[in-house]
Amino acid sequence: MAAEVRERLAPLAAPPLAGVVSPAGRGRFFNRNILFDRDGAVLGSYAKRHPVPFGEYVPLRRLLAGVGDVGRLVPSDLVRGQVPGLLEANGLRLGTVSSWELSLAREVRAAGRVGQAVVILTNPASYERSAVSDQLLAMAQLRARQLRQAIAVAAITGRSAVVRPDGSVSAVTRLLAPDQLSAVVQLRSGATPYARAGDMPGRAHRRPCAGRLGDHEQTAAETAPGVR
Repeated sequence: MAAEVRERLAPLAAPPLAGVVSPAGRGRFFNRNILFDRDGAVLGSYAKRHPVPFGEYVPLRRLLAGVGDVGRLVPSDLVRGQVPGLLEANGLRLGTVSSWELSLAREVRAAGRVGQAVVILTNPASYERSAVSDQLLAMAQLRARQLRQAIAVAAITGRSAVVRPDGSVSAVTRLLAPDQLSAVVQLRSGATPYARAGDMPGRAHRRPCAGRLGDHEQTAAETAPGVR
């Protein structure tokens, strides 16, 4: 790592976490969350597992790359990571996901099961002052309540925030302005029922309810006078 970067890292009180795009062969790249020590050595990394269609890769590229400016605007495809995000340092375990993976419950559940808190890196620069940054924060609040774990959102241009396990926000930055924040983060090991099972219990509960409703409607139709 360059001496200038090491010089910037040295005064930090904790290992820095950064989003890094790195090549993965011709026309391919990784989007990683990388945890460094203060000397610039890599302590751990997570490769994003769910790329954004037409943002980080082109589906059916041979067929669709020539449509409009698709091939020019998205010239390479993200290589998917294979394992849930886990970063370890100083005896702590942090689950991590990248940007809009926060909207995918299964990815955040996987990160929460392996970590004591969850951290999300994102850069919603293209959306400027739209509602996107607030939407990300609202999703973080929902996931914190589902996992009963603290969630930190680190956004380069959007709102960075620390969310408590109950979903309340303990600290948040301004939008599109240089800012910094600090907060005490409650660490929690172990998985909630939602972290373990997700939406499956709710889906299983809905099916018999729907079946009973259908049976009831059929019986009522058959027994109503004049109905055939």
